[in-house]
Amino acid sequence: MKVSYHKTFEFILLLVALGMTMPGCEKGINGPDRAPTPDFILTDLNGNEFQLSDSEGKVVVLQFFADWCSICRSEVPTLNQLQEGYEPDSVLVVGVAVMQTDSAAVQEFAEVLDAEYTILYGTQSVALGYGVESVPVSFIINREGYIDNRRFSGALSLEQFEQVIDPLL
Repeated sequence: MKVSYHKTFEFILLLVALGMTMPGCEKGINGPDRAPTPDFILTDLNGNEFQLSDSEGKVVVLQFFADWCSICRSEVPTLNQLQEGYEPDSVLVVGVAVMQTDSAAVQEFAEVLDAEYTILYGTQSVALGYGVESVPVSFIINREGYIDNRRFSGALSLEQFEQVIDPLL
């Protein structure tokens, strides 16, 4: 797999430059601990459209990842366990590929690692809307569709995810 480091570097610089002028998800219009979740429509690996706001009523684990990221790859089994460990109508795990090399690499990521949760092809505008500057970064969205100061950079254990999710159910 060949990664365009120039393209990735430009994307990271764009994220940093624009992210500094955007409100962080910790400070939303509803107060310092409550940020409205930016809605989006993205395409999944099967070519179907996915709109985040259609998930209202569920707790959503929204993780931004890159197909070439070793930490992101190591977290797939944990995300699979999360999706399997909760009722489908209560928790939804969604991965959004950003900084991907190409769509085939994302497809291979999902197949090789046996990802059993929803994976979407991300866009720069969606990543910018969430202030994503590095991967992996995860957001926990409550049943009402808000990110209540629940943004996590890096990998989390199953127990760490559960400690945040369980009180929201």
